[in-house]
Amino acid sequence: MREQIRNTITSLSPAYQRGIRPEDYEVLLLENSSDESLEPGDIAKLPENFTYILREESSQSPAAAINQGISIARGLFIGLMIDGAYVMTPGVLRNAMLATKASEHAFITVPTYHLGPGDQAITTLQGFGLEKQREALADIGWPDEGYKLFSIGGFCPSNPKGFFPSILESNCYFTPRASLEEIGGADESFQQAGGGSLNLDMTLKLGTRAGSVYFTLGGEGVFHQYHGGVTTSKTRDEFVAAFDRELHDKWDSKFHYFARNPIVIGSFSEYSHELLQQSSQLMQKRFRICRKNNWPVWEDAQDHDL
Repeated sequence: MREQIRNTITSLSPAYQRGIRPEDYEVLLLENSSDESLEPGDIAKLPENFTYILREESSQSPAAAINQGISIARGLFIGLMIDGAYVMTPGVLRNAMLATKASEHAFITVPTYHLGPGDQAITTLQGFGLEKQREALADIGWPDEGYKLFSIGGFCPSNPKGFFPSILESNCYFTPRASLEEIGGADESFQQAGGGSLNLDMTLKLGTRAGSVYFTLGGEGVFHQYHGGVTTSKTRDEFVAAFDRELHDKWDSKFHYFARNPIVIGSFSEYSHELLQQSSQLMQKRFRICRKNNWPVWEDAQDHDL
């Protein structure tokens, strides 16, 4: 997915990210070799704080690449994007750094969205694809207008209730190196295409780790680009069913939503207010149902499908 990775690189670059210096962070880009790997010209243009590693990997899972990245990263806090098809808003790194200063035990999630009019597993069957995605990005003036991504995206199907209530996953999160070491890094037994449910497994392990302080960057976001991959294909239901079986086997049928009250860090641009409003309304609905049934609002356990 060469085109999508180029966009991801742009959104992580010092020229795009605001309020943070190149020397404040490093980006490790580990790519498993394929016919769509980055070209030499792309690599030559990478910012100075980027390191590119091309891996010869027979597996379709990113788990081994993640663990290699963790092992060579220099920071005390490590940010992880398992999927290279995401673009982010311009304040992600600045606000993540603020959260790391607030707590040395911070677990920081960035809300996840899909580019396009809805869940890409559905919209791709309705004609959404690369050309329409290119048109949408051009229409908002991206990358010059980074926060306008909110105007062409919607909630990730894994987190349809927004970022205040419980979530299943974040596709960009930051956590201390020690936390990753404590959970054993990425579980390399997740060997299905794209890692299967590896991201959900790591999100729940890190988010429920004893002593972690949970933050979310409510006014920022990461947006999944269409690339014809596993979760945007016509066979998605078959893949998801296999992913779910593996996940619940590993958790002995006790896998659940990650339900905690987040500390929200950062400001909200004019373009993010509609999604903020939707998240707030969904949280109000949760409060009403929990009060009516005498359920704890945040129980970090089975979520009653709220």
